[in-house]
Amino acid sequence: FSGWWRYRLPGRGEIDWGRFMGTLAEVGYDDVIAIEHEDAIWYGDVERNKRGLVLAKKYLEPYIV
Repeated sequence: FSGWWRYRLPGRGEIDWGRFMGTLAEVGYDDVIAIEHEDAIWYGDVERNKRGLVLAKKYLEPYIV
C-alpha cells in the first residue's frame, strides 16, 4: 500500500456505483466503461485476475443498459 488510496474493483470500494452510473446516464454518456484491474486482492496471477474481473462484471451488470 502506498499513497492515500487503494485500488478496488467495483463493489469493493467506497464509490456508489448506482449513483455514478445514473449520473453518467443523466448527462447522456453512452460509451465504454473500462475496468482497470489493479486491486491487489484480486491481482497477482491469471486465475485471481479472472475471478476479480468476473466479480466486477457481475457487480456492474445491473447498472448497464
